[in-house]
Amino acid sequence: GIAGVMTAHQLRESRFDDREEGTRHIVEVALGVIQHFGAQEASGALSRQAAQQQSLAVLRSMRYGHQDYVWVNDTELTMLMHPAQPELEGTDVGGLKDPDGVPLFARFVQVVQTQGSGFVAYEWPKAGAEQPQPKISYVTGYQPWGWVVGSGIYVDDVSAAALGDLRTAGLQTLLVTLLICGMVLLAWRSTVRPLAGMSALLMDGQLSHRLDGGSGRTELDQLARAVNASL
Repeated sequence: GIAGVMTAHQLRESRFDDREEGTRHIVEVALGVIQHFGAQEASGALSRQAAQQQSLAVLRSMRYGHQDYVWVNDTELTMLMHPAQPELEGTDVGGLKDPDGVPLFARFVQVVQTQGSGFVAYEWPKAGAEQPQPKISYVTGYQPWGWVVGSGIYVDDVSAAALGDLRTAGLQTLLVTLLICGMVLLAWRSTVRPLAGMSALLMDGQLSHRLDGGSGRTELDQLARAVNASL
């Protein structure tokens, strides 16, 4: 009971840590793309408009996990690129709040401006779900363009993955238990039962009975034959 709950909690925490680390890495890769085109602008190879358009095109194509994505808004709270909800692009998202009243995009900008990067918890619409679902996103910024880039994970996806881990662990535990039981049964049949029969024979003094000497290959077979010979 308690051990099972602890295992489930540990698996869930481990999954969260892994997914958060993976999400942070994806955002850092996306920032690397922006920095690449920012360098193209700085060198004069591209205009700012061209550099920004090309970086957004690359980021729009990024997909990982269960159709997870990255988005970009600016510090003025205009959505620049959102693959899952393109209708938001070009609109002011400063007033968008989740069901708990979290002004999520304003919070993203705040985190970037005060911390440089970080995680933010909120709720957001999810494909196939009627209501917004809990989500955790990692955001970072590109100061030269005043951009905020982020990506997130849905909590229920992580919980489902952890449940799958728990089921796998439970199956493995069951298989190990069955294996141990089989080994114990085998040991009983090959060792304990012959010894018990031998003890019973010697204690009862039934000299007409004989022990199974088997093939004579094992020490117990040899002992049984020796007992038979002595009776």
